[in-house]
Amino acid sequence: MGTACNVRCVREAILCTLTALGGFVPVLLLAGCLSTVDPGDDEALPALHTLMDAPASTPQPALAPSPAAYRQVELGPDQGTGFVNGWLTAAGAYDLYALGPGRVGDRWRIGQLWPPFDSGVVLALFDEDLCLLARAGSPSSDPLDHVLRRDAASVFLGVTTACDAPGGAYWLQIRRSAGADVPPPRRQIVWLNFAGATDVSIGRYRHLSFGPFRGAMLGADSAGATAELKQVITDTLRGNYADYDVTVLTSDQVRQPAEPHAVIHFGGHSDTQLGVAADVDEYNAWPAQTAVVFVESFGQYATMPLTAGELGTMIGNVASHELGHLLGLYHVRQPDQIMAAAETCSAADMARRQSFGLADLGACVFPVGQLNADMLLQDAVGLRPQQSRQRGPG
Repeated sequence: MGTACNVRCVREAILCTLTALGGFVPVLLLAGCLSTVDPGDDEALPALHTLMDAPASTPQPALAPSPAAYRQVELGPDQGTGFVNGWLTAAGAYDLYALGPGRVGDRWRIGQLWPPFDSGVVLALFDEDLCLLARAGSPSSDPLDHVLRRDAASVFLGVTTACDAPGGAYWLQIRRSAGADVPPPRRQIVWLNFAGATDVSIGRYRHLSFGPFRGAMLGADSAGATAELKQVITDTLRGNYADYDVTVLTSDQVRQPAEPHAVIHFGGHSDTQLGVAADVDEYNAWPAQTAVVFVESFGQYATMPLTAGELGTMIGNVASHELGHLLGLYHVRQPDQIMAAAETCSAADMARRQSFGLADLGACVFPVGQLNADMLLQDAVGLRPQQSRQRGPG
């Protein structure tokens, strides 16, 4: 895959002609991200099969993310401490600070000194191309702490507000030290649980219980397609993560592994979401986490002319999206991306092959910048060994 986050050709123009953007909504780490879609609201849905046959449009990343006029912060080449302060005038406002070049092993620790409580300030660390490296939504209690995995011609710090917070003052301490141990990628095992579950709790969803996966959960027309649906879901996940060191197992094949692994449950219903993940786990720090794909919520699409393969692809893409959060990925805006935010992704988008690439950060993450999903997955889990790298269908 190897998609490069390459906007260097306009970097100088970006840094010289900079304007502010608004419209920010913060990320909800426990929001399953893909809300349900009303088929009646999507004019393209009656022609779904025509859309499926047409080539997917290639989204154009924002070549000029247009950060607000940045301020230079001088720190020593090997270590140093700096302080920045400012005032965010309204929700959606942001400031950007240039912290100088970064080298592999540089450790950046940035925390909020004042106010001494979580005031709705959100921090983000970017490379020279404004590709997101790390994010902290509660810097008073949980400072941003990141070790560079790659050299950066320049490191930028972004400060913005949460959606439910008005503007306000902030005072940050920035500490940089060199020579930290670089955490290696962590191979990820994923166990797809089609066998039912009891007492599963993620965020506001408490004590969920549901029976084994059945095609009938999606409507009467899918009652006889249980085996096909499970196979397509599994193949979709394996195909989406084929380039990375991610092993996908299922409850139909093996018992739950003893070694640390992620679990994706398939079952249950939500009125507002298709899936939910326990966290956005940057760089896969905690490989044993949980997500749920609310299979019964896909029953709303039973009136659409969808094949079992298309339904299975939809569910598999949602599962891939939730797994992306467990591996440290945030939302993006382009609908052909696996990490597309709910408001940018239609049922037709979910029913065909999606991918990991370079895309604009979702409005719920930061007002400007991009997500290089391929780069972050390489740093989080690593590439699959060449001899075992396979592509799934599609």
